[in-house]
Amino acid sequence: KLEYLLSANMALRRTLRTTSSILHYSRSISCNTHPLSRLHSTDASSSQPSSAHSTSGAESGDKEVIYVNPSHALDGYEIVNSRWKPTLPALGLGTWGCDHFTAEEIARSVDMALRIGYRHFDCARVHNNQQEIGAVIKDHIDSGSVRRDELFITSKLYNNEHAPPDGATIRALEDTLKDMQLDYVDAFLIQWPFRNSIHHPPMPFNDDEWFFTYKLISEMCVQGLTASVGVGNATIAKLKQLLLRCQVLKVRKPGILQNELHPYLQWNALLQYCEDNDMVVTAAMPLMSPE
Repeated sequence: KLEYLLSANMALRRTLRTTSSILHYSRSISCNTHPLSRLHSTDASSSQPSSAHSTSGAESGDKEVIYVNPSHALDGYEIVNSRWKPTLPALGLGTWGCDHFTAEEIARSVDMALRIGYRHFDCARVHNNQQEIGAVIKDHIDSGSVRRDELFITSKLYNNEHAPPDGATIRALEDTLKDMQLDYVDAFLIQWPFRNSIHHPPMPFNDDEWFFTYKLISEMCVQGLTASVGVGNATIAKLKQLLLRCQVLKVRKPGILQNELHPYLQWNALLQYCEDNDMVVTAAMPLMSPE
């Protein structure tokens, strides 16, 4: 039993390493009119230190204390494969209701999470709760309890929104912004590599369509509608093909891969591959049970 527990503990530590790292401040960019340009601000006047982080010289051993807002948290990752280079906080709240919780219940959980300090929220169009979540986030921003640039909001397009036609992919992000009442999201992912729909028989994987869809969301990242882009539920074999096409056609590589990841599904080789290619891995269902 002790050997098993030690093994499980090591596996958990390995899993947590995929979403915690020391982070350096991002470099500034020339564009300062788009809301995303605020992601690079390190001006002390733009972020008042929280009283919870206040430390005197004596208390801190006379070491310099650097105050950062949650969008530049030291427990996160910089998405380097992005023009905007946003910071992804290590811990986030998933918003899938597991078919057991209503959109209103999930929205209430987001409200409570914001109150206790969560700043990273993982959403998806297929969850059918982005309007409710967006309303809660807007209430907090309007009340001044949180700033937009302190948040990291992820959304994803679903299988029936792959391109072609390209209009489906573009509408997926535009409708997300409208539903969540946002000018941009911090990450927009292709949730699955497969172009399936609940209304049609399953379709085989097509790497041409997957890349075409990825290229479209990359272009929307350049436009500032999302701060970063990525993919989900992909293997090394699929990623190799995608990254090769990105290299040949001069398209920026994905910044994020989201896969189911926990001590019983560790993806060690995949994690190393993503690290070698500067892709941040986010763990879906890190506690194993979707409920």
